[in-house]
Amino acid sequence: MKRNIFVILIAIVLLFGLASCEITPTEPTDGYKVSFETNGGNYIKPLVVKENEKIDLPTPKKQDFSFYGWYIDKDLTEMFEEDTIINEDITLYARWVDGYIIKTFTDLDNIRNDLSAKYYLANDIDCMNAKFNTIGSLETPFTGSFDGQGYSLCNFNIQSSDTIAYLGLFGYNKGKITNLIIKDSIIVFENNFTSELVYSSVLVGQNDGTISNCEIVNVSLSNTKVGGKHYTKNGAVRQGLIAGANTGSISNCSVIGDVTLVNRELASKNSYTKTYVRCGGVTGANLGLIENCFANVNVSCTGYFADYIGQIYIDDGNVGEAGAIAAVNEENAKIINCLVMGSVFANFHDGDVVNRNSGEIMNCHRSSLMEISELYRVHALLAHEDVTSSIEFYQNVLVWDNTIWNYTDIDLSNGKYPYLVFN
Repeated sequence: MKRNIFVILIAIVLLFGLASCEITPTEPTDGYKVSFETNGGNYIKPLVVKENEKIDLPTPKKQDFSFYGWYIDKDLTEMFEEDTIINEDITLYARWVDGYIIKTFTDLDNIRNDLSAKYYLANDIDCMNAKFNTIGSLETPFTGSFDGQGYSLCNFNIQSSDTIAYLGLFGYNKGKITNLIIKDSIIVFENNFTSELVYSSVLVGQNDGTISNCEIVNVSLSNTKVGGKHYTKNGAVRQGLIAGANTGSISNCSVIGDVTLVNRELASKNSYTKTYVRCGGVTGANLGLIENCFANVNVSCTGYFADYIGQIYIDDGNVGEAGAIAAVNEENAKIINCLVMGSVFANFHDGDVVNRNSGEIMNCHRSSLMEISELYRVHALLAHEDVTSSIEFYQNVLVWDNTIWNYTDIDLSNGKYPYLVFN
């Protein structure tokens, strides 16, 4: 009898054991599985997310790399948005960059801590008109790379000082700057500069590296209180939206905005020499290469001498020079395949693409919508409105790459301009 009871108990235990195995699954079944391919980073265990819920994304680590974000495809072409609702099993793929990620205004400012590194802008930044201190100088130039990846800095402003000769996001560039937009900004320099030469800009004070695929859009740059005791011919200011002066290369860039320079030099009535102040839409002075650029700018450049004591303007001290691309194109410098419009004025000499050319200007055009002055110097071919609105003009005449530029719907008179495509 006892043996029968024992057998029955064993059977009951086995029965409940089998039942429990059938009831308890090995994995949860009330959600979707999210797997992570870290592409060389640390292993991350898959997560199960309930239907119609968002996921709290983990952050992987990889030695000597910065994590950029999660993507939904192996080719890393489409980023996974953190507020995406999960309704299916998915695998996310990690993207890494061999440099620093810029996400905030503070991150941008920290570039000065390593001028030779690689930087990637990961989102738009509203700079809130805070005064930004220029990064890099002639003595310590920026030699790294900055990839804006098609993102923008808006409400950007620059802190000026009477002792800083190179002004811009970067003061002196010997590196590579690409795919950056700076827009919707008003920058005013009001210092009485003591440097014999001042290079002022939105992007780079002086460029001795490469700048490509950058846009300056709806930006006003003005310099209204430049001065000092400059008695030499080479003194004063070089100013433009992309660079104050260019000795490197600027390619596939678009500038839309205003550039104003009023230079008042303090000098004796009886002893002064002309000091040339130069202002351009892209750069004040070009000593390198500028190609495949669009400029819709209003440029105004005026220079005066003032009596050292009485601050009385001397009218025969007119020294302002201006052009839509550059005020001057120096010997051995080149400007190729550019289109300009807007207006240009200087109280000494001005021109369409440039005022004075000692280098080479090839296949450059000015829109028939461009305003001219009595002192106008012509270096570009006239392009009528109907021509500049055709795809063929950009494709076959300017020969702009349609993987870099979008010019499929152009109407310059109605504000539809060619713009850059950021991949």
